[in-house]
Amino acid sequence: MFYLLKYKSFFVFCAVLIVATSCKKEGCTDPLAVNYNSEADTGDGSCEYPVEDNNSGTEKLEAIMDGDVFNAPYFSATHENGQYGISGSENGIGISLSLSDANSNGNLGPTSANYIITGGQESANSGSYSYMVNDGVISGSFSFETDTHTITNGVFTVEL
Repeated sequence: MFYLLKYKSFFVFCAVLIVATSCKKEGCTDPLAVNYNSEADTGDGSCEYPVEDNNSGTEKLEAIMDGDVFNAPYFSATHENGQYGISGSENGIGISLSLSDANSNGNLGPTSANYIITGGQESANSGSYSYMVNDGVISGSFSFETDTHTITNGVFTVEL
């Protein structure tokens, strides 16, 4: 009896530790959200997106996704480490492109194009792109396919 009482606090500590570490971490699982939590494994509906719609009419990121029109009101463009990054989202669905700044025409694949949906993403199996950069604005076209999605007629014009 004394033996069990002696180790009671140890057993309680172990039980609490097991429960605490086995719980799923909730949070925003959409990588396009401003409060994306890479450690979250369960979406809790807390994702937040930029308040300002930056689709000014001249800037755009549009495509046909599985036959439906995708017109991202939230998008961005970056240029770093030899790559142009183009991404945009609409209602938890998005597109992310990584385009070589050494080739204005090229192929898209697993490391260069993604279809993104809340809770995950699918990499491109194949696709293509072309673009031009003029006065700090990148514009171009793209299309790609994943295992379960087809993205066609993609166009973008985004300020860098």
